[in-house]
Amino acid sequence: MTNEPFGSLYFQLDSDGTESLTKLGRWAKVLGSINIVIGVSNLMFSLPYFLPDNDMNLFAIPTIGVAALLIYLGLQLTGSASHLRFALLNESDREFAAALNSIRKFLFISSLVYLGSLTIILTLVIIGSVLGVGFEELLKNETGPISI
Repeated sequence: MTNEPFGSLYFQLDSDGTESLTKLGRWAKVLGSINIVIGVSNLMFSLPYFLPDNDMNLFAIPTIGVAALLIYLGLQLTGSASHLRFALLNESDREFAAALNSIRKFLFISSLVYLGSLTIILTLVIIGSVLGVGFEELLKNETGPISI
């Protein structure tokens, strides 16, 4: 007895299902390519932070991390597109399962990034509102003419 719930995946597709998977593969490739391009450009723009007379070296670390994450996510999607195309051409269940696994990784990592970003933004807004940072105009008690 195997630990896996299925020994093999079997999918039978009609022409509509094949067309949907073909479109999914194309959009995965487009989105993956966009992620890779944005990641590489982010990496290229972070290189000046490493110049000797630059005092902003600390900003290079998260910038490179974000660039690497974007490139990795792009590679997951382009790999998924390749697996989908191979699965459709050769009717391979393993390649289809690999494509679904790549898409699952992309969605999982993307959701973690979104939740982390939301947490950081909410934390900064709460800290800013408690300390009154950035809200000076709202907290002023002056009675006078309104300045523009």
